[in-house]
Amino acid sequence: MRRLAKGLGIDSDNTSIIVEELRRVDYRVLVKTVYNKSIMGDFIPYDAHPFAPSVEAEGPTAFITERAFKLLDEGKFAKVPHIIGHTTEEGSFAYDYIHSGTTNLHLYETSPEILIPSSMNIPRDSACSKKTLDEVKTFYFHNKTVTDPFSWTKYMSQDLFTRGIAKTAQLLAKKADVYYYILSYNGSRPMSYHGGVGHYEDILYLFYVRNRWTNVRTPLDDLIRKRLVTIWTNFVTTGNPTPYSDPLLQNVTWPKFDEEESFLDINKDLTIGQAPERADRDFWKELFRKCGSEPYHTY
Repeated sequence: MRRLAKGLGIDSDNTSIIVEELRRVDYRVLVKTVYNKSIMGDFIPYDAHPFAPSVEAEGPTAFITERAFKLLDEGKFAKVPHIIGHTTEEGSFAYDYIHSGTTNLHLYETSPEILIPSSMNIPRDSACSKKTLDEVKTFYFHNKTVTDPFSWTKYMSQDLFTRGIAKTAQLLAKKADVYYYILSYNGSRPMSYHGGVGHYEDILYLFYVRNRWTNVRTPLDDLIRKRLVTIWTNFVTTGNPTPYSDPLLQNVTWPKFDEEESFLDINKDLTIGQAPERADRDFWKELFRKCGSEPYHTY
């Protein structure tokens, strides 16, 4: 935030003054400046946004007054059914910044410590900092270069999305009905870079998005779209994504994400699996146990 303020000519170390002065700046200038390397330095996709939801002081207009992880862990959320899930290559979102030249993949070779999840609250240059980085390099990069695009994208899928999504589902399921999905159907217009299903592709089957819409699609694309729209409509109207047997949905009953951690795999066929991405989740569970430092804002 201070770098941004300085780049915009705000000469102060007082955060209250900085905030007041930034409020006077046109929002378009603020957003453009965030991506200015000469001011902000190299852009890190998951750690360089100065504007994001934050914990507020208690008050009549406050929206989030406690850490999100704490709220979920203590069951302080609406006890309503939830659908939650992800695609198979959510890290494509982060790779967009590499592909566009907004950031340089080699930054992770020269400054590998930025691979350490900020959510773990690990002090820089500590024993746990080195241990965490070593274990991440071993598990996700097989002790080879951290600039391998495929391995980097897989890691970003976990660090930005699926680790937190899975943990959220676990916490929600203690108090509410949760239905977990993984979209693994690779359609005719993939938004990924390494053969998976990219970030945001599930949304495109559910909603009209003007700059992404196309009439060039296959019969199977249309079938997947009809299935997803039906599932989500069922959920909105009944709280259950498969309330009755339906040939369109291959007569599948989508079980809740409970002790068995069942999930729906959405591919050419709809199938039920258990314990999504178990190896990754076990890796993070153990690493957080050994080196994570509470309280967590996120997971």
